[in-house]
Amino acid sequence: MTVGEMQPMAGPVWVRVVVTGGRGWRAGRDLDNAAKAILDFLVRRGLLEDDCAEIVQRLTLIYQAPKRRGALAGVTVTVREMSEP
Repeated sequence: MTVGEMQPMAGPVWVRVVVTGGRGWRAGRDLDNAAKAILDFLVRRGLLEDDCAEIVQRLTLIYQAPKRRGALAGVTVTVREMSEP
């Protein structure tokens, strides 16, 4: 599902962010800074009501090394409603 296909979520939600390194990802970059930018984007687009702890109750950050030399960096974001705490 792309951002344009997402329906707004009021929460509580679990946000999973997978960053794949590569061209465009600076070595030594803080992973937590990427998460803040992504959460802020989801709020600005109206896909999340807010990025406060009451709404985003679980946040998972994963970094993966590039699969092949010279590959572009990428990000995959999954937002799911929380079914249990």
